[in-house]
Amino acid sequence: MKEYTDNGVAYTYDICSSEGASFILYPNSNHSKADVKIAKAWLRRQHDVVSLSIASDEDRDQDYRAAIFRESLTKPMPWYQINADDMKVIRKERLAGTSPLEFVLKHVVGQEKDTEAKNLIRRGQKMYDL
Repeated sequence: MKEYTDNGVAYTYDICSSEGASFILYPNSNHSKADVKIAKAWLRRQHDVVSLSIASDEDRDQDYRAAIFRESLTKPMPWYQINADDMKVIRKERLAGTSPLEFVLKHVVGQEKDTEAKNLIRRGQKMYDL
């Protein structure tokens, strides 16, 4: 889940050692280079920062994918019925401005059985044990 710096730049973090966490900043198009610099300084003052980076396209894709799994329509579904593994489709829809809910309605709802069958072929019976 994203949190925000004092000047409104979104970030996520993962604890990576006893020395602190790894942070990823998610500036949007409204944020200037100065805003990012201020956000970095704020994080370093407020937290034990082991590493700090700006979100790559892959980070943004993974964030979008996680939002798909958080959508209320996907909550009751097992993971293997949620069509969110094709990262080319994830990127295309994210860049097109498709909301996670719109993605779910377009690529998940009504395709649960097909997605489950594809995952069964890829992962085998063991996917039911996870």
